[in-house]
Amino acid sequence: MRILKDFQFLHFWTLEQTNDDITVIIDCPSTFNPDSIEIKYDEESRGVTIFVENQLPFVNGLLFAEIDSHVVLFDSSVVSIIFKKKQNSLWPLFIVNINPTTNNIDPHSAYDIFLFYCNQNEQIFSDDEAQLFLTKSLESGYVPAMLFSIEQLENTEEDFVSALPILEQAARYYMNVTAMLKLALYNNRFEDKREEAFKLFMQASKQGSIIALSFLGQILSPTSGIAYHEKDAETALRLFNQVIEKNEEPIALYEASKLLKSDHLGIPDIERAKDLYQRALVQEPQLPPLEFEEDKMSVLPIVLGVSAVIAGIIWWRSRKNKK
Repeated sequence: MRILKDFQFLHFWTLEQTNDDITVIIDCPSTFNPDSIEIKYDEESRGVTIFVENQLPFVNGLLFAEIDSHVVLFDSSVVSIIFKKKQNSLWPLFIVNINPTTNNIDPHSAYDIFLFYCNQNEQIFSDDEAQLFLTKSLESGYVPAMLFSIEQLENTEEDFVSALPILEQAARYYMNVTAMLKLALYNNRFEDKREEAFKLFMQASKQGSIIALSFLGQILSPTSGIAYHEKDAETALRLFNQVIEKNEEPIALYEASKLLKSDHLGIPDIERAKDLYQRALVQEPQLPPLEFEEDKMSVLPIVLGVSAVIAGIIWWRSRKNKK
């Protein structure tokens, strides 16, 4: 059983704890009914399962220690499931292994155990057991585990290509913005996949990604050097301006500067182009240099001025010699 897209919010729970209790916190959409949450706790085995009917349990495993009681509270759009600890202490993990009563574990806890294992000097599980926890999380469609795996495979082209099915699922089914950007950037490398990259950047931008707006502008800009069948200087500048209004993102500043100093928008705006270029350099000093026509032209009056002075001296000397 896999996590369904519309219920993945249940699996993104966070924890808060004191010596007395530990709380599972879930941010829920307004359409969710908190009364649909069910909890099963086996006191003898310490196995706990928290679920919504017909969905993959979002907590399922062996608790770190015994509890006295649990209660579910709902405030606005936040569900809090509070477990009262039998003994006062801080738990290093909430779930420490598979649930003895269900012989299974939820994908979030499986991923947490894997990460905990990776960060420990003491070997709690064998390497094979630790990898099984990650595999379980991946197979269930837990996006943080998917993104972690993709990041581990980004170093070589061959490894990254092997991770593409996971990336495609995280981007297209679960609509994760980070996955969309990674997949779009990969597709953007190939001219025949650039349209697909454009669509992914568009989807990511609709979910609030500022960097996606910058990439959309780069694809549409006639001065970016990126091949695309449809160039639109005005739309590109509008996209860059949307980015710049929210963030001094160096590439948006740089590409907007290139666009403004060109004639694609009519008369070049050299003054603003220079300003954006200087702001881009503040953020990223290694950007390629830009030459401005105004700078080139400014040399001419200087040369003409010097020439006039020299001509005047020569003329004065020639007149003096004649006398």
